[in-house]
Amino acid sequence: MEVRGTRGDPVTGVVLLVLTVVGFWRLYGNQDVTTLDFGNDPGPGLFPKLLLWALGLAGLWLIVQALARWRARGGEAGASTWEARRLLLPGLMMTTLAGYVLILPRFGFLAVTCLFSFVWILLLSIEEGARLTWSRLLRFVAEAGVLSALIYLVFAKLVRVPLP
Repeated sequence: MEVRGTRGDPVTGVVLLVLTVVGFWRLYGNQDVTTLDFGNDPGPGLFPKLLLWALGLAGLWLIVQALARWRARGGEAGASTWEARRLLLPGLMMTTLAGYVLILPRFGFLAVTCLFSFVWILLLSIEEGARLTWSRLLRFVAEAGVLSALIYLVFAKLVRVPLP
């Protein structure tokens, strides 16, 4: 049985749990969310609560999986290799997110989100070793378009969040 996962999983899990705790602390510290009565409407805190629960559960899952892998290996840490190359994608993600935020007001939600999605679908496919073909690129464009449209429909139409 192959045991998948990386040594960074427990660290990521702890970071997600810390973000969850900080998020709940800030959410419940917001008087507009906790002190007002919204009647049968769950109010503006529902969506952040759901996201924070998902984030916390994901963090716990990563920690539990890492502990299970550690136990399966008999408590051995295993060999560790560190490469600067491993910082390339996270750094690129931070850079593209900053660019996303900067150009979003100028070009609009759908166009920028579609471009951002396409770039990341492409980059992650390359990282996984996929061979690029015209048909695969067209599929990536379609996936980015569908993903962007679904995000738009959920936020703009269902939740009624104004998007740029």
